[in-house]
Amino acid sequence: MPSVSTSLDESNYDEFEDDFESVQKQAPRIHEISPRNVVTERGQKLQLQVSFTAEPKPVVRWFRDSFEIISNKLYSINTTEHFSRLIIEQVDGGDSGKYNVTVDNDFGSDSIDTTVTVLDVPSPPSKPYATETTLFTVILSWSEPDSDGGSLVKTYKVEMCNAEEEEWQTLSENCSSTSYCATNLAGHNPFFFRVSAKNKIGFSEPSPVSDVIVTKDNHPSHRLSVDSDEEELPFTPRTVVPATEKIFEDHYDKIAEVGKGKFGNVYKCLHKTEKETWAAKVIKCRKKDEKLNVKNEISIMNELTHPKLLMLRDAYETPKSMVLVMEYVGGGELFDRVADEDLELTERDCVHFMRQICEGVRYMHEKSIMHLDLKPENILCVRKDSNLIKIIDFGLARRFTPGESLKVMFGTPEFIAPEVVNYEQIGLQTDIWSLGVICYVLLSGLSPFMGDSDGETLSNVTQGDFDFDDEAFEEISEEARHFIEKCLLKNMKKRITISECIEHKWLAHSERNSSKKLRQSLRNLKQFMARRKWQKMGTAIRAIGRMSVWQKQRGDSKSIDHSSITSDSDIASQSDLSVLPVSRSTSRGETDFKGENLESSDTTETDEDVFNQSKDEDEDCEDDNCVNCENNNKHIKTMSSGDTSAPAEIIKDMVDCEAVKGDVVRFDIAVEGHPTPHVEWLHDQSVIKEDSRHSFVASHNGLHSLIIRDICESDEGDYTCKVANDNGEDTCSAELIVYGVNAF
Repeated sequence: MPSVSTSLDESNYDEFEDDFESVQKQAPRIHEISPRNVVTERGQKLQLQVSFTAEPKPVVRWFRDSFEIISNKLYSINTTEHFSRLIIEQVDGGDSGKYNVTVDNDFGSDSIDTTVTVLDVPSPPSKPYATETTLFTVILSWSEPDSDGGSLVKTYKVEMCNAEEEEWQTLSENCSSTSYCATNLAGHNPFFFRVSAKNKIGFSEPSPVSDVIVTKDNHPSHRLSVDSDEEELPFTPRTVVPATEKIFEDHYDKIAEVGKGKFGNVYKCLHKTEKETWAAKVIKCRKKDEKLNVKNEISIMNELTHPKLLMLRDAYETPKSMVLVMEYVGGGELFDRVADEDLELTERDCVHFMRQICEGVRYMHEKSIMHLDLKPENILCVRKDSNLIKIIDFGLARRFTPGESLKVMFGTPEFIAPEVVNYEQIGLQTDIWSLGVICYVLLSGLSPFMGDSDGETLSNVTQGDFDFDDEAFEEISEEARHFIEKCLLKNMKKRITISECIEHKWLAHSERNSSKKLRQSLRNLKQFMARRKWQKMGTAIRAIGRMSVWQKQRGDSKSIDHSSITSDSDIASQSDLSVLPVSRSTSRGETDFKGENLESSDTTETDEDVFNQSKDEDEDCEDDNCVNCENNNKHIKTMSSGDTSAPAEIIKDMVDCEAVKGDVVRFDIAVEGHPTPHVEWLHDQSVIKEDSRHSFVASHNGLHSLIIRDICESDEGDYTCKVANDNGEDTCSAELIVYGVNAF
């Protein structure tokens, strides 16, 4: 029997050996890590596991944010032949981060990442401080936590401790903003305060304890007989963010329109569930930058939580509008209240009002915010039977940063400071000038810089010359005159600060001020208010337009290309029923009064231009008092005979228009294209058809007009013109605002 050989030939043996070594030598390969992108809460157990293959046995290392994790009493790492597990028995906020696992042996390496987010309580807020202190009230402010713990901070808990008792008492667990008004405190007592932030996980550790705060009446001598809640906020402040998924009308009912302006209306409204009265400012926003301006106003109002400043409650955002819901202030303008037949004005009364205004401005300046539009229309009385005031309208307010150059060109000619007119750097003292003018008017009923025209007024402002020669000042104290003089210094840096205003002997010692009736001043003030009513048609835009011309006449070469060109107050305030004019029609690419380069404008509108612009030669408007009419033939380009085709294009846009009931309104466009474009007019997206009130006019040179007769309130809205031919289409839009016959 032949023997059986158990040996392999040499070639077979080498092949076997290679296969064996390939099994024994394998670079690491990670298959998966689980779970991926973990979100957990503080105190929960966390286990991360990675699976891999490698031969020989690899070294497995765990890292968090590039720092290696070592097994200890907090972290447990268990590694087997094909798995490695990281276990954390109780996670906290410090365990959040990017986790990395590396697997290495002599033949290679592999790695994989995952993230862990641990929802924790926020870090403590900053130490609270008092922004206002009275005998029974403290207004607190603080800064948000450095970390929100991975979840939005919803509320704050505010605690108080009487410094003599050392026992903490919770004042509120539902404060929704970084400010709180502590009321009903014991007078002349020392208190400590602290704050905790709350998110979905819970409360943070308390903030550092405030410095000792003593309740006291800083100025008891000049308080009038007013409501006991003079220094209380109307509601607990909260940070307002425009709601995009909620609808204003679902939460509020409009009761009445109380103000109207070029870009928005103000309504008195009622909250549907809380049954509280509020004011809603509805602002039309066609362009992105218009929404940014409103959001800047919201951002500023979120910082202003003071009894003398109008507070913001809610905000809503839609694609074409913004709605700001604010406290309702129903007392009307301060100057209207002062000019009332039943009020016998004294210098002591003026001190009371000026001190309140200064207190509100001081709070703004402490927050490094400039109002920049202080004027009588923006100072309201809380109620018709009250002597308490509120400062409103922060649409032109700006933040002040020391060392940063800020220049603006907006405001009302009678109340703006010389540095604004001259387009020079502004600062907190720019508001002080306006305070001085307001004080001058309040005491005398006269406007210190008013000229026969806006240009003359602006010239008077830049010269800074005024006097107390009128007989109305015969009854006014030297201290009051000195106060005004210190406010109305031409050099901004030499004016007194707002703190110095409040400490001025005229405001600080009201018991010395006369209680004698200012009869002549009151007569003057009534005339001043009557004149202001007629000037509420937006003189600021016309004045700013004139400003560049006036500067040219003076040989002023200052460039204002980068200025923020804004009207006096394009958006209606609660008290402001003013109407603002639109700039004249311009073809695309031309500069108008509201463009960035005012110096390129060499024409200005007169007062008559506002509602009765030059009539078009078209016979359809020959006998009508037509608003928004112009002869615009100069804008039209005629197609050359060599042109065979061109897309429809609007080369002169229609412009916004304002009118009163019964007027005739005309919208004009200029269009070119070949073949001749078809033109269609729409009102709020509905096609307009010709009838007894609506007429279409077309000329051979591409001018098209929409004429609307006998204007009524239903005509208000957005008007659109669409043009189209076989080669393309184009559109433009404008707004019509309709005012009642007694609107002015």
